[in-house]
Amino acid sequence: PFLNLDPSKPSCFDDPRCSTFRQLRAHLERQRPRAALLEAEDWQRLPQASRQHVLHFLLNGTDPRSGEAWGFRQLPGYGAAFAELQQAALGLPLGGCQAYFLLIREDCGGQEAAEAAAKLWGALASQHVLPDCSMRDLIFQSEDARVAQAQSEARNKKAQRVSGVKRRKDSKNQGARRLMGIEARELGLQPGEAPYTELLRGSRLPSGARLSSGAGPLQAGTAADAWIKQAPDEKVVQVNLIYERARQNGLDMDHLCADLSQGFHVQGRRDDGFLPSSTASVGKGASIFTSGVPEYYIFAQHRLLTGQELLLCHGFPVWRLDFRGIPDAEVARLAVNSSSVPALGAGIATILSVASFAEG
Repeated sequence: PFLNLDPSKPSCFDDPRCSTFRQLRAHLERQRPRAALLEAEDWQRLPQASRQHVLHFLLNGTDPRSGEAWGFRQLPGYGAAFAELQQAALGLPLGGCQAYFLLIREDCGGQEAAEAAAKLWGALASQHVLPDCSMRDLIFQSEDARVAQAQSEARNKKAQRVSGVKRRKDSKNQGARRLMGIEARELGLQPGEAPYTELLRGSRLPSGARLSSGAGPLQAGTAADAWIKQAPDEKVVQVNLIYERARQNGLDMDHLCADLSQGFHVQGRRDDGFLPSSTASVGKGASIFTSGVPEYYIFAQHRLLTGQELLLCHGFPVWRLDFRGIPDAEVARLAVNSSSVPALGAGIATILSVASFAEG
């Protein structure tokens, strides 16, 4: 929120959403840790033309009305530097970048150490010291118990929807339907036409056709359409439209992944083995399609990624974690709201390599 993305508010100083940033800054001033590593979570959402101005403010800014210091470099006794890293360069199947601020106390190296750590961090990323990784290297087989558990939870959720009260037609649903209609007309689809659903269920399937490598011709009654059967109608329509758009654009269906929360925006789908950036949801009514749960659809497996697969994409060693009693939806939220493990590990390592942590 402190990045002040709302163009209708020329000043962020009175924005209540800045309270988290101000509390964090006050905490650092009070606790005075030897070093700190802070992620600028919404950095990718900033227009390129605005980033230098925002960066200058976060490092050196003051409130012109009162002279109150806001920038990290104005924390008494600290040096601060900035690092922006491509996530794929750190061995992750993630698109986009992550941005961080490094703070080092003056008696531990101060500004010189902070700048050295940021440069070393960038050098590690630019050298690709970690091997490249594709999302398909990490996803589970369809028969995996973790996939079955996630699908069981989804079926239970659908049963609750069916047995509950009828959903009211709010403006969000109406907006989604309107955008779906526009997208269908642009693609030349007739009302009720669902090419992806028909493909999965074997209807009008060309002889010997395949949707993904290693899979035989899809036939009616197979498990390929399991997600389609239990998903909300709006999501089924959306996936059909994304499939048709990707097919017409010649995308690689073996590696196609779509972030359903981003609606029909081009940044919400990738076919290069990377997970679409979860913070790039702009344009084409992306917020209308947000369900509150991360939803990444992989066309090679005909299903959503599980929460544990999302954690793997962010570098978490899921085999060392205990997920008993935690719904898959909660695991997915944890994954997309977390910094990547390799990025944080590299940042901490660079700080430890250049800072002088004397006693006291």
